[in-house]
Amino acid sequence: MDTSKVGDRYMVNVGVDYWVVSEKMAYLMKEWEITGYELREVIHSGKKPAQPVFQVIPTNVLPSWSSEMKHYYFITEPEERCQTCNIRGRIDYPYHYNKRDLEQYPIKDINIMKDLKSNGSWAYRPVFLSKRFRDLLIENGITREVINRDDDNYKSRNWLFEPVVIIE
Repeated sequence: MDTSKVGDRYMVNVGVDYWVVSEKMAYLMKEWEITGYELREVIHSGKKPAQPVFQVIPTNVLPSWSSEMKHYYFITEPEERCQTCNIRGRIDYPYHYNKRDLEQYPIKDINIMKDLKSNGSWAYRPVFLSKRFRDLLIENGITREVINRDDDNYKSRNWLFEPVVIIE
């Protein structure tokens, strides 16, 4: 990627499922002892000088969603499911997890879903941040508290935090 495009941002989403952090964010993550990830240096491709940036590789996988989670299917999508990922156009939200399942898995600061989600074009596994990491980002002015795209606080440099429902 053209690493110079990161500029003064702390983190950039590449596509839907890849996250890239700047050198200053990588330093903060180490200083804060953030868990559940590895960093891989990104290879620069562009005319401007390279900027050191790193892809965040989540290493902690969450358990499967709760069976109580609802899936809302698009009426315009065909009934058959993808032969590779076994999903079709649907909305999976909000995410539901069973408390008992979460207690069996060591939840880290950075986690990735076990289940596949579709954006209508491809399937991917979203990244989830812990409350501790979220609070550090807000306290240090890296982002505002934003929980939906319609929030007046939501600007292009903010990180969108989606709620998760825990079933007792």
